[in-house]
Amino acid sequence: MKAKGKKISAFILAACMVFSCSGCGSTTLSLEGAELPHYDGVENYEAYDSEVFYKNDLTLFGGDSDVIWVPEERDPVNGGYFYQYTSSNFLSTDWLSGYDHSFGFSCLRSKDLNNWELCGAVDEGYAAYFGKDEWVYNNTWAPEVEYDEQTQMYYLFFSGKPWPEGTAGHEDDGLSYRNNMHFGIMYSEAPQGPFRLLTSEEYYKHVPEDQRVNDIAGTLNENGETLNANGDVITAQDPPLEVPLHFDFANNDEVTDKTWAMIDPSPLIDENGDLYVYFSRHWTVYSGGTYDKLSVWGIKMKDWLTPDYDSLRLLAVPAEGAGKSWKMVEYDGVGPVYDEASYKFTAFEEDEDGYYDNDNKLNEGAQVVAHKCSDGVTRYYMTYSQTNFYARNYGVYQAVSESPLGPFTKLGRSRSVGGVNDWNHFMTGVGHNAYVEAGGEMFDIYWVHADPNDSSTSASNGRIYAFDKITWIYDEDLGHEIMYCNGPTLSLQPLPTVYSGLTNVAKQATIKATNCDQSTVKWLNDGTVTTLDYYKDNELRTNGASVITIEFEKPQDIRAIMIYNSMNLENAFSKIDGILFTLAEKPEWYTSASYNGKVYIEDLPFNEEYYNEEYMRPGGSALASFHEIKVSKIEIAVSETLTGGDEIGISEIYVLGNNGGEN
Repeated sequence: MKAKGKKISAFILAACMVFSCSGCGSTTLSLEGAELPHYDGVENYEAYDSEVFYKNDLTLFGGDSDVIWVPEERDPVNGGYFYQYTSSNFLSTDWLSGYDHSFGFSCLRSKDLNNWELCGAVDEGYAAYFGKDEWVYNNTWAPEVEYDEQTQMYYLFFSGKPWPEGTAGHEDDGLSYRNNMHFGIMYSEAPQGPFRLLTSEEYYKHVPEDQRVNDIAGTLNENGETLNANGDVITAQDPPLEVPLHFDFANNDEVTDKTWAMIDPSPLIDENGDLYVYFSRHWTVYSGGTYDKLSVWGIKMKDWLTPDYDSLRLLAVPAEGAGKSWKMVEYDGVGPVYDEASYKFTAFEEDEDGYYDNDNKLNEGAQVVAHKCSDGVTRYYMTYSQTNFYARNYGVYQAVSESPLGPFTKLGRSRSVGGVNDWNHFMTGVGHNAYVEAGGEMFDIYWVHADPNDSSTSASNGRIYAFDKITWIYDEDLGHEIMYCNGPTLSLQPLPTVYSGLTNVAKQATIKATNCDQSTVKWLNDGTVTTLDYYKDNELRTNGASVITIEFEKPQDIRAIMIYNSMNLENAFSKIDGILFTLAEKPEWYTSASYNGKVYIEDLPFNEEYYNEEYMRPGGSALASFHEIKVSKIEIAVSETLTGGDEIGISEIYVLGNNGGEN
């Protein structure tokens, strides 16, 4: 479990109130007023200012987890925390010799997404309780949790392997776990559990009759058993979504592959309240050599326990070798919805970025996020991972549709959400992620290899938790926004607003810069840090020394500033020559008798941890945190590159302030 981050007091206000009228290096900015005491992100780097920043220090092991935010308004006791649920490879086998239950899914909680503590309500910090007479045996993977306002319940979706002797109509046919994984749903009144398998009898206790989707849901059959909206009885011995049983594969001679294993279920509550679940079909192909194959499917749910089987759709398929990298999948409207033969595949063209995708026979870890774009259209962004979790370049890629069940168009490797550059030496294998939104911010939760240069260690050592902020960027070629992660990073980053109370007020400012390509100034406060190759040119570019001016229409109370460096080594600045703050009011801590309304920082360093002679680590910044000051204007001078070149690149500027929680 992660150790608590150290906190330093970087604001020692000793008598360093010296005034200066000198210039700063070769810049045109004249620093005046008092020097502002600050923490600079370099000295005492490991003991950083934890009221403002966090760092992905890679100490929390797990994998394929989900994170949710629980607001205090919903739950005064358990609210104000992020909750995390991790995969469980195998349940305890001790229960086979007399124990009446087992457990799964470690549950942790955190105020800041950075420091975690075990909190699960089952046994030693787990969230889920499995009875010995229930269908789940082991391999409980990829939990995802959603809260339902109607029933005021938390629902946990997962995949698991049933008991070897079989249950719910499955005989012990010698299938590998890959071909015998099933879809499960659990429920709890509290985010930490205990979660129990959801049954139709239990579920409809919480759904009023006038809010049920049809006349069947919640009624009893002749045996007194509660039916779901399909007329099925779902008990703790029955996985709730069973494609082979519903379509009666056993009596259909045209179905050649009767196994229909499912992993990685992920729910989406659409803006109109409709519920969808996305998952990967997982099976072993024996023709032409044995290999595992995973494709992404989606289905609409009539309610939290009832699949609408007619809506089942194939949404994404992996590549099948050179020239067979599939860009889009469409249902033909005629054949069985569960059969790949009923779908039309459209390949990438040779001149498209995604043509040479090698997704190694699998697409997995699918998530779908709805986003209303600047053109007023709500689009659905399905992210997924390819290759496999052992791979160094295991990353997060995206496909887009205007409908929650497709067809989705893959955008290829070049437009990954969170990928790994070829030269990345510090964080690899960032795939199978999750998203959490809190306080108007959205974060990418991802996992990296313990050893970035030897991904095979993840099989034995597991993978390690990290997170970075999600932004939306406009793609001129596509004509709409796409999803983008400001990561992966190992550098100091701003804490979530819901914890720190600080947000990036630079987005509200007017920014100007001298001696630069004026068309690039807009990139300084778009909220996006250049970390991926296809976005690397979206930076301010100067023609040598430059002064950047940030002006606020309304004065802002600020606690820190972060000036993100270029991700291109040849354009990266070596330091910030000076920062001059024009104050809107005199700070309480300002004790000098002389006051001219200005304070400054001189020679703000850029941390040497973030680069070497060959490359930059994207996402690093020259930063300063300090006691709160109210400012109307900030001026920043920069003049030198690390490599001696003339063109300076700056990716982004964050000014962290408290403006009433507006983002």
